[in-house]
Amino acid sequence: MKNQKVILIVTGGILVVFVLAGAFFIRDIYFGAGNQTQEINSGLDTVFLEQKDLKTYENFEGTLKYEDDVRIITEREGVLTYLAPEGQELSRGAEIYRIYRSTEASEILAADQQVTSAQANVAQAELALENLNA
Repeated sequence: MKNQKVILIVTGGILVVFVLAGAFFIRDIYFGAGNQTQEINSGLDTVFLEQKDLKTYENFEGTLKYEDDVRIITEREGVLTYLAPEGQELSRGAEIYRIYRSTEASEILAADQQVTSAQANVAQAELALENLNA
């Protein structure tokens, strides 16, 4: 009985120490961080924001000439289908070149091939099932 009381008192003391240590750390996390935020924000200036359209324009003056071959690098594959004629005046937003991107067609072809392959697999599985049942 006496040993149980000693164990109970020691366990209670350890529990109290853990609770106090936890409360100390929680206090620093929740209340100490606010002071750091105030210190960081105290050096910032307040500005007013104005909402505008984000547009970037570059103005060029001159004549479009064909001189040397120019390599056009695009993000996707395609075929150059239009190039503005030599000497044509270009206005803002005018089309200089056009690239036909046939990725949609190749994706559709690949999907059709996958469907055909899956149908062939189903046919083979059905034939194997018929052979097992026969």
